[in-house]
Amino acid sequence: MRSSIPYLLIGVSFLFVSACSDSNDAGVEEDKHATQKVESNEAPQSVQSPVLAKVNNEEITQADVDFLIERTFSSFQQLNADDQLREKVLQSLVASKAMKQSVIKDLSSDELSAIKRRINAYGEELYVKEYLARNASPVPVSTKMVQDYYDSHLEEFGGGESRVFEMLRTSNTPTEQQRDQILDAVKGIKAEADWSTFAEQNKEALGLVFQRSTMQPGLLNPSIESALKALKQNEVSNVVLVDGKPHLLRLIEIKERAPESLSSVSANIRKKLSAIQLKKAVKNAADEVVKKAAVVITE
Repeated sequence: MRSSIPYLLIGVSFLFVSACSDSNDAGVEEDKHATQKVESNEAPQSVQSPVLAKVNNEEITQADVDFLIERTFSSFQQLNADDQLREKVLQSLVASKAMKQSVIKDLSSDELSAIKRRINAYGEELYVKEYLARNASPVPVSTKMVQDYYDSHLEEFGGGESRVFEMLRTSNTPTEQQRDQILDAVKGIKAEADWSTFAEQNKEALGLVFQRSTMQPGLLNPSIESALKALKQNEVSNVVLVDGKPHLLRLIEIKERAPESLSSVSANIRKKLSAIQLKKAVKNAADEVVKKAAVVITE
């Protein structure tokens, strides 16, 4: 390993909490201690991890080193961890302890409070994750759920209707005179078979622009999209105003698009439904635990 490892690990090592409980009295005999535990019916105490170093009396234990290795390195690297790696990890923890202790002396009370709030928030996140791991059980996504979603959302997979339309609009917001002329000419414009030629002939006088396109859901102005959906084939809309500009729409053709096959999109559907099921499970778990808690909202 390179000598830079201690510095790479410093940031990670701030997350760790060293064991701080006092060691048992070395003069107590092992079988006597065991006998007392049985007679007093006490729960077994956790074994104190060996202390490897102290930084201004703050302990660094073997458990701290093991945890940092587990958190930082891959499974393969952990299996091949040697004394040299462990020594470098220990050096990293020593450095991080020293820096923490040093900076605490320089921090104001407000700065210390801000850091403590962040520590508490991170700790609470860990507890929440543990609670959800134990109590939030998503309903598995079934084949029927995938099929039902596919059938109800064919447009997501290229299916549904394809609407080809023509549109006449003004390139700029018309003057009051131009707007009146366009509104007066609407009946005649609707009867025009060739809007492209009509727009070219009236480009200067009315500022008309011709466009032929296929409706893409979500890409058009909502007012225009709504008007197109209401039209039948070869039907012309009434004037639709968008930002003060008049629009006329003519639906040319309605085609049915074939969606992608279920087999090609089922994995994506399953992934989406799994996320939805997880969200439901998390909400149910949260609602359930809040019901059992004594909650008082104060202003």
